[in-house]
Amino acid sequence: MPVEAMDQPERDVWAEWLLHRRFGGDPSERQRALDHLYPVRDKVLSNANLCEGTVLPMSVQETA
Repeated sequence: MPVEAMDQPERDVWAEWLLHRRFGGDPSERQRALDHLYPVRDKVLSNANLCEGTVLPMSVQETA
């Protein structure tokens, strides 16, 4: 395995889909979707009542 590959965390199939395939390579579709999602994101963050310096987790690990 190349050293560079060891430095990069492996993405799961859903992360790859979210980052690269969900808009079908169409920049206008991407922008349309993001224009819809930004207000949703902003409302969620506003309702979370976060304080300065709060760190949000990037993912949730399942516990068994």
